[in-house]
Amino acid sequence: AAPGSFIRAINQDGSVVTAVDQGATPSGWTDDGNFVRLNNSGDSVGIGTALPNNLLHLYRDANAGVGITIENPNAGAAAQERISFGDGTAHIVVAGPGGGSNMTIGNNRPSGTISLRTAAQVRLSVANNGNVGIGTTGPNKKLEVVGSIKGDTVFSNFLSSNSPLTLQAPTGTTRMFINDVNGNVGIGTNAPSAKLQVNRGSGQGLPGDLLDEGLVVNNNAASVDIASVNVIGGTAGSGRISFGDNASAYAGYVAYSNATDAMQVGTGGLNRMHISSTGDVGIGTTGPSARLHVNRGSGQGLPGDLLNEGLVVNNNAASVDIASVNVIGGTAGSGRISFGDNASAYAGYINYSNATDALRLGTAGLDRVHITSSGNVGLGTSSPANKLDVEGGAAIGAGYSGTSAAPANGLLVEGTVGIGTTNTILGRLAVEAPGFNAAGFNRTTSDGPIVGLYQDGVNEGNISVSGTTVSYNAFTGSHYGWTEEAIERGELVSLTGFNRNSHDNPKSEIIYGVKRSSIPNDPACLGSYLALGEPSKPAGPENPHLVMAVGNGDMWVVDEGQNIQPGDYLISSSTPGHAMKDDEGKYPIGHIVARAAEAVDWSAVNEMVGGRKHKKISVLFGNFVRSNPSTVAQTLEGLQEIILKQQKQIDELKNIVLKSASSEMAETER
Repeated sequence: AAPGSFIRAINQDGSVVTAVDQGATPSGWTDDGNFVRLNNSGDSVGIGTALPNNLLHLYRDANAGVGITIENPNAGAAAQERISFGDGTAHIVVAGPGGGSNMTIGNNRPSGTISLRTAAQVRLSVANNGNVGIGTTGPNKKLEVVGSIKGDTVFSNFLSSNSPLTLQAPTGTTRMFINDVNGNVGIGTNAPSAKLQVNRGSGQGLPGDLLDEGLVVNNNAASVDIASVNVIGGTAGSGRISFGDNASAYAGYVAYSNATDAMQVGTGGLNRMHISSTGDVGIGTTGPSARLHVNRGSGQGLPGDLLNEGLVVNNNAASVDIASVNVIGGTAGSGRISFGDNASAYAGYINYSNATDALRLGTAGLDRVHITSSGNVGLGTSSPANKLDVEGGAAIGAGYSGTSAAPANGLLVEGTVGIGTTNTILGRLAVEAPGFNAAGFNRTTSDGPIVGLYQDGVNEGNISVSGTTVSYNAFTGSHYGWTEEAIERGELVSLTGFNRNSHDNPKSEIIYGVKRSSIPNDPACLGSYLALGEPSKPAGPENPHLVMAVGNGDMWVVDEGQNIQPGDYLISSSTPGHAMKDDEGKYPIGHIVARAAEAVDWSAVNEMVGGRKHKKISVLFGNFVRSNPSTVAQTLEGLQEIILKQQKQIDELKNIVLKSASSEMAETER
């Protein structure tokens, strides 16, 4: 110590405990001018006690603190308050250069550590590498805690634990659990089944098939609970969940644009599915034109008439591109496309059976069309035996379909039907049968009409069967004719002798040249004019006139002074186009054209033609020659006389010939 200095220990009440003055050397102490020290290494200093139990022992038995005060008010760069241990490499330093207020506890020995103990146990240990251990003297991390940690805020780049790591709320409720074995993290659960499991409620357990899941969000305490993951972005930004590997962290993604309210799903770093703000879904397109729009190629745009479509499949980059929808089922199952509403999801359907290779189309839950593996089509039947089987009625033609109901199991056809032929000019029903009957009609059970003939829906005739007899009913047979005259129906016509042929083909049916009959009892009379074959078309080789000549019909008759009774013979008259009653007295040979089928009382007739009464009546055609019996007898007698005279002349000639021959023979003999 410096001259005149001293060391003094003083109680708080001012009493001196001990003091060492320079120049004085109490027993056991030495002052060499630089240091004051105990003479004996085994001596101790007691302050407040006469029995120190250590090198320095401070003692006070009072309601006050016991301490050591080290003070250095100097503001110099080297000014410190220090307590050093050993060689000074371990120390406690308060303040620092310039009188700072830092406190340092240090152990600068190469293998030195710092430990804090309670109850004879190390509670905190600072290793020579700077690792801090709480509950452990060998920390392997910057902070290693053996036991629980509780705090308001924890900041760390790394946390590890040799047992499950649990983060708890102040109430002791576990908020996060990290399994030390598999690394699974649970939020709201102490038993995470995935790398991250978030459990919002108490839960009802998880499905048993969870396997190595990356994230599980669980909120299933009640059946109506909702488990959700929210990804929040800026109003003009987006929220994204990405998937990838070491090569690309964003190979796959689900992104939601907050600016357009559209969602995108991507693979390979490209947008594969787009859901617009209106709910339209596009696959292969970001501008879907339907509820579901699938675009396989680059496309050429879509038809402009698309309107509120449910599904569009688009692959039209090239004209030969094919757009398809494939529905794949099991080998013994089927593929189905169904249609319905809230009441029935399967009211309509298209179903393909992979087991039978059959296609079914259904409405109202029932099969309507069935196509077998062989291509047979059934309407109303599931087992068609032909290329087309229809169970029920059918209508063909725009005028019939949707407006006219076919008879039960019947058929309505608006257009032309060809059977065995494509030659539709033959008529509405064209039938061709090489070498066999073109048509067969078989009435069973009872006699009656077998073919009905109708005009504007009114039956005008038929062909019927009675036993084994076929009857042509309300029958009129006609010849083909041609004429340049305007002839009225029922007028009598005669042959001109100038004939033609149908279709201008010499092998086709003959077309007789005709004109109005105007010669009484004309043997060339053919029959009664009916009409042009097709009245709406011009006359010609393809459309001849018709002349009634067989069966029944109508005919104009003229008054020649005799009433007409049913059955009377009719012959031509001098009134053009008119017949008259046959007159045997006037015409020994009558060229009959018909018989009257009704009576005519000329006194009751007023209609006139050429100054004579006339009337159109029903007749029965029959063209034959009538002879007068008395006239025939006279003719026969005359013929006999002629024959006798001729026979006499022949006999006379014979005699002359014989005489001449005899004379020649006699002359020869001479």
